[in-house]
Amino acid sequence: MKLLKIRAYDIEEKRMIQPYATLDGVDLSLNDRLHPSGKIFLMFFSGKLDSDKKEMYEYDTVIAYTNTEFGSVMKEDGIILYNENLAAFIVSIKGKDRWDYLSNFFRLEVNGYELPKLNDRI
Repeated sequence: MKLLKIRAYDIEEKRMIQPYATLDGVDLSLNDRLHPSGKIFLMFFSGKLDSDKKEMYEYDTVIAYTNTEFGSVMKEDGIILYNENLAAFIVSIKGKDRWDYLSNFFRLEVNGYELPKLNDRI
């Protein structure tokens, strides 16, 4: 069985907890985001590194680079998400109704993270 690599955000203290090594024996799947305590938001490792060898987790914000059909480079802001229907991590392009697989970008640079609203707790 492959172990999941997880990063955690403390909702009450509003800060990232690193490293986050134990889940107190709680079974989690990729569909679980809130620790049973209700105090910690979990983000799963995508299994990929960005262009600077930094680990990419879901909810990381990225600068995504693609080649256009005309040979120029397009640079867009995106966020890494897990798509349950595809069973894959994707980059959702901010402000556009567009996404693509991580592997379809020739360069990705992590530049922060953006957490979803959890019942206005974050």
